[in-house]
Amino acid sequence: MKTLPVAVQVYSVREDAEKDFAGTMKKIKEIGYEGVELAGLYGKKPSEIKAAIEDAGLVAVSAHVPFQELVADMEGTIAQYVEIGVKYIAIPYLMEEDRPGTPKFEGNVKLFEEIGKEFYRRFSDAGVNKILTIEASGIGIACITAQYFHVPVVFAKKTQTKNIAGDVFTTKVESFTHGRIYDIIVSKEFLSPDDRVLLIDDFLANGRALEGLATLVQSSGAQLVGAGVVIEKGFQPGGDELRKKGIHLESLAIVESMDEKTGSITFREQ
Repeated sequence: MKTLPVAVQVYSVREDAEKDFAGTMKKIKEIGYEGVELAGLYGKKPSEIKAAIEDAGLVAVSAHVPFQELVADMEGTIAQYVEIGVKYIAIPYLMEEDRPGTPKFEGNVKLFEEIGKEFYRRFSDAGVNKILTIEASGIGIACITAQYFHVPVVFAKKTQTKNIAGDVFTTKVESFTHGRIYDIIVSKEFLSPDDRVLLIDDFLANGRALEGLATLVQSSGAQLVGAGVVIEKGFQPGGDELRKKGIHLESLAIVESMDEKTGSITFREQ
C-alpha cells in the first residue's frame, strides 16, 4: 500500500523555530515528517530558510502568508517563497475588518470595480478581444477589467509548469524590484494574429514587465491596442519609454514624487 508523505505546519513549533530554525527543521525530520508548511521567515533571508530546510532533508510544501503581507507587496512576497521552493501559498485567516460584509471589504470590492470600469471607458473603442497580464499581482485587476469588456484574460507565467503544453511564446524580463532576469511564458494556443490585446498591470516603474508582454504580443502576430496600469511611478522612466515606443499607455494615477522621510506622496495632475 502506498503511503503519502506528511508535512508539519511550522506554526505549531513557532517558538522553537524562532530560537533555532535550522535545528527545529532537523528535529522535524527526525520525528519522521517529510516536509513543512512555513509560517513566516523568522527574520531570515529566503536563501537561509531554503538551506536549512534542504540540509534537514525536508521539502517546503507550502506557506501561510497573512493577507496584509500579500497586499503590501504581492510580487515581492511571492518571489521570496519561489526562491525557497514553495509552490503554494495559503492565506490562513482574514482580520475581522477585512472579512466579507464589512465596510472595508465592500470598499475594496467597489474600488476594483471602479478600476475595471475606468479601463473600459478609456479603451472601449479599441476593439479589445483579449486581456494579457503577468502573474501574480496583475491577475485580479485584469479579471475585473475583463468583466466589463466581456473578454478572456491570459496571464504570462514566470516558470513553465506542467499545465503549459506545446509551443510557447517566451521572452526575458528584468525585474528592477528583485534584481534578476526571468522568462515569461504564454502558450501559443492563447494568442493569435486575430487578437486585439490590451495589457493590464497594477504598477509601472521601469516598464520591463509591460515591455515583455508587448514582445509576446508582437511574437504572436496579434495587435497591441494599449496598456493600462493602476499606478505609474512618474519619477521612474518606464512610462515615458513605453509612450516613446508608440504604446497607448493609460495610467489611472501617476506618482510624481515620494518623500521617504515624511512619507508624503505627490500625484501628478492629469
